[in-house]
Formats: sequence, structure tokens, C-alpha cells
Amino acid sequence: MVKQVSLNLFVDIKRIKDFHKLEEVNWKKFAAYQAAWIVRIKPIQINGFNSRKKIYFVLANELFALQTVLARMYNVSIEKNLNPVQLKEWADFLEKLVYHFHHRVTNPQALELTFEAMGLISPYPDK
Repeated sequence: MVKQVSLNLFVDIKRIKDFHKLEEVNWKKFAAYQAAWIVRIKPIQINGFNSRKKIYFVLANELFALQTVLARMYNVSIEKNLNPVQLKEWADFLEKLVYHFHHRVTNPQALELTFEAMGLISPYPDK
């Protein structure tokens, strides 16, 4: 199934590159298509699991998709000093993204826009 994710991903990327006459697609588009195919095909299959941590096994593919996105977008090995409010907001957003991966139709174009927004800092003050 991982092979199917890779094949579908690279067929989509080639189609996009050919259509737009691009040498390379941007990393956010690549991450969006990669996450969408992981969530759609669900290459990780788990037969038995520890019932105390059931949610991690039920959402294995969604968490894997999220990790691939974060690894492509950020240097996740370097700790960044955020205040607790920022960390809580970030954790809440990531939880909503995993929920979306699991319960909603995951469209690569919408994910690309989401990933663009994840890197923005609002020019407006908070309410």
C-alpha cells in the first residue's frame, strides 16, 4: 500500500509539473498531495493493538500524514520557545487537522492552502 501512495503521489506531481510546465512543484503542494494520498489509501494496517492507547492505532495513518507534513514544513528536531498559550493553540490546531484527515474528505488543493496559512503571522491584533 505504501507503493500505491508513492505511485499516486508521483503521478499527480508529474501531471501538475507537465500541465504548468514546472521543473519542480513547491514543497507545500507536494506535502498536500502526499498527506491526501496517505489519508485516502491508509497504507498502515494494524491488526492488534494495546487498548489503552487505542486512539494512536485508530489514527495511525492520519498521524503519519501529519508527521510527514510537519517534517517537510519545519525542523521538528529543534525546540522553539513558545509560550504555553501558543503551544496550546498549536496543539489544538494540529488536533483539528488530524480530525479533518480522519473524518472529512481530504482535498490536496485545500490542504495546500492550509499549509500556506500555517506559515503566516497575522498582521492584525488578536481580538
